[in-house]
Amino acid sequence: MTTPRPSLLTIAGADPSSGAGIGADMAVMRDWGYHATSVITAVIAQDTTGVRAFWPTTREQVDAQLTCILGDIPPAGVKLGVLASPATVEVVAHHLAAQGRSLPVILDPVLASGQNDATLGGRAVAAALTRWLLPHVTLLTPNAPEASVLTGLPVRDRDEQLQASLRLVEMGASAVLLKGGHLDGAPGDLLVHSVQGGRPRQRWFPVEQTYPYAVRGTGCHLATALCAALASGLDMEPAVARARAYLDRHWRDRAEALGRGARVFVHAAERRPWEPS
Repeated sequence: MTTPRPSLLTIAGADPSSGAGIGADMAVMRDWGYHATSVITAVIAQDTTGVRAFWPTTREQVDAQLTCILGDIPPAGVKLGVLASPATVEVVAHHLAAQGRSLPVILDPVLASGQNDATLGGRAVAAALTRWLLPHVTLLTPNAPEASVLTGLPVRDRDEQLQASLRLVEMGASAVLLKGGHLDGAPGDLLVHSVQGGRPRQRWFPVEQTYPYAVRGTGCHLATALCAALASGLDMEPAVARARAYLDRHWRDRAEALGRGARVFVHAAERRPWEPS
């Protein structure tokens, strides 16, 4: 009998451009060989130029979606994106707690985007994340503005990046990858994890290459790749290295200008039937 293909679950918002949100997440999951399932937490009016508006789905809608999919196709890992209300955070935490099994859960706390969009959730959602969700999260992946919202600390440079990461661990995060893309001096990403003997392990992942264009949805892609890497059995540091390498390849080879704003990562076969042969 053939072993069933494992699946990953994204719990996030719907982006019409598929540059971010569940469209991007599901494409990444398929890139890594997984079946992709989804629960929609918000309908977002968004394009390559930014977020215009968003409407959270109700607690009941999120609860019903989770009940269906978790009861039918159990995931090998879960990626969390936009959780647009405290009620949504609470119901997601309830379902994760009820799983009764260990599986990687990656939280990309979409509270402030990389392109200065309207805040997606705000401080009420940040408080709910730290109260209800952090105990169930394997890896937290904030950018600097999001880490600042979560901790109340300024995050402007490498030293403050470290202090905010340590504070997030004190607040209950098992592991934190604080992305450094917004910071002075481009210090790279900082992983803090594996608290042993009271001292968290730190590893810096430097910026390997920069590109002269913006790409939308990089946080979604990285968090989902991390979910796939951890679900495959990799330890934390190799998983981060593998996921960052995947993202860098997409920056280099798959970032296309399809709209009027930032580029998006294109997940498609190399065949181009619309071009003349």
